[in-house]
Amino acid sequence: MAAQEPPHKPVIRFLLTQLLYGSLGAAVFCWAILHFDTGGLASMIRRSNEPFLWQLLLYFGNWVTFGGVAIAVAIMRLGEETDDHPGTPPENRPTSEEFPYMQKYVIADIVGKVRSIGPTRKPISAHEHAGRMGYQERP
Repeated sequence: MAAQEPPHKPVIRFLLTQLLYGSLGAAVFCWAILHFDTGGLASMIRRSNEPFLWQLLLYFGNWVTFGGVAIAVAIMRLGEETDDHPGTPPENRPTSEEFPYMQKYVIADIVGKVRSIGPTRKPISAHEHAGRMGYQERP
């Protein structure tokens, strides 16, 4: 009997692929900034005592940003489109049915965490809040 692939493996592969796309975007962006010396940044880096450190910080910061955005966009595009408005994504994009593990566990975990950090008390109106803070109504 062949070993079955763990249920989270396609999700990890999907996320790492998106991270790779974001990494490539960050590398191209940083190269362009340094190549065209935008804002004199490349000149300042070349004149510094530790140019490697500053380049590393530039690339790492953009890698985190671009990689995170690529992953976030890919996850948000997993949902199903319910309306027929213009701008509907193409039909060949991945759907949540292709990633049942993500749909069932990861999304539920994210929603659970959002609910757990949400408001724990009953919301009050602005009028009630003003009264509690000691503000009085104008006549």
